[in-house]
Amino acid sequence: LYTNDTLTASVTTSDADGDTVGLSYQWYVNGVPRGTDASSLAGATWFDKNDSVYVVVTPDDGDGGGSALTSSSVTVRNSAPSAPVVSIDPAEPMAGDTLVCNVDADATDADGDAIAYSFSWTQDGAAFGSAGRTYEPGDTIAGTYVQDDEAWVCSVTAGDGETRSAAAVSAVAVNTIGSSADNPATSCADVMDAGASVGDGLYWVSPDGGTPFQAYCDMTADGGGWTLVAVARYASRGTSGWNGDTQLNAGSAGSLTAHWHYSSSQINQLAEADRFRVNCFESNNNYTRYWTGVNNYRWSALTSATASSDSYVGGTAYATTWASFHYGLVSGNNETVGVVTSHTGNQWVCGGNSAPGGEGYTGRSGLSNFRLWAK
Repeated sequence: LYTNDTLTASVTTSDADGDTVGLSYQWYVNGVPRGTDASSLAGATWFDKNDSVYVVVTPDDGDGGGSALTSSSVTVRNSAPSAPVVSIDPAEPMAGDTLVCNVDADATDADGDAIAYSFSWTQDGAAFGSAGRTYEPGDTIAGTYVQDDEAWVCSVTAGDGETRSAAAVSAVAVNTIGSSADNPATSCADVMDAGASVGDGLYWVSPDGGTPFQAYCDMTADGGGWTLVAVARYASRGTSGWNGDTQLNAGSAGSLTAHWHYSSSQINQLAEADRFRVNCFESNNNYTRYWTGVNNYRWSALTSATASSDSYVGGTAYATTWASFHYGLVSGNNETVGVVTSHTGNQWVCGGNSAPGGEGYTGRSGLSNFRLWAK
């Protein structure tokens, strides 16, 4: 039993005459009557840590009260604090930067106990014991310890003098490949292969050795290392540029929700293993499709691929060609299963007019949105 719990009495009654038995309740906290005549007592109102709680229940069949029964006592236990919210500053450190682990949102304690924080750090997975203090003991790593290509993790727990919270964790990578414009990767797969992933998100890439830019990386699904190269939004269907091989809406590149795509040449540089994936989302047909052996992706012409399926490994196979007005990548050659990333008229397809979720060709107002990934 904890401070904010509700304690409920469970009572079984019987009456030799078969009369309906009513019950009255009197709760006691530390021997003092508390609460109302109810089967439950709310801790948020009536009891605190270390209090002793019990209830006396009296039955009555309408002709006279029965014998009162006293429950056993229950002691309210200490509630552990909640975990705080923490972050490391700076979020994208360079060698020599001082790292400070900040508590962005304090832990809370249901018992109102005073809270103290405990900080611990790891450097490339090994415990680090020389942290200093900026705001709290152990919250700071001096810049002299911070070197390129290191991974630093700060863990913080909150204690109330009796128990500790779960750990809140924040991690940074120090100028690892993909973590800054000074050390860009060639693709998200390059970051993954280097062991520099810190999860899904934006990484710096320069696939051609030119000016670096930030690309969104899926480091979780299908082995990770997927670079987001396009997002098609239904609201922008038919607008100029989708069938073009140049970059579309460059200012939105890397967004998971805006309408944009990289140029065909950028996409081919990012697709180091010639693998592609489409995730149709918020669509009448939320298909996922994969292609292997993709050769020279084009928005303005059909792109050849060795194979397409609905699974990263194995799965149902689909044709990679359909009609002359289908460009980009094609998976499936009928109105039920077809997926087309670029269709004449600046349209696309997540299932056709026979698909189970309904029309998926945007040229016929079929609701379809998709994200295209390359690896």
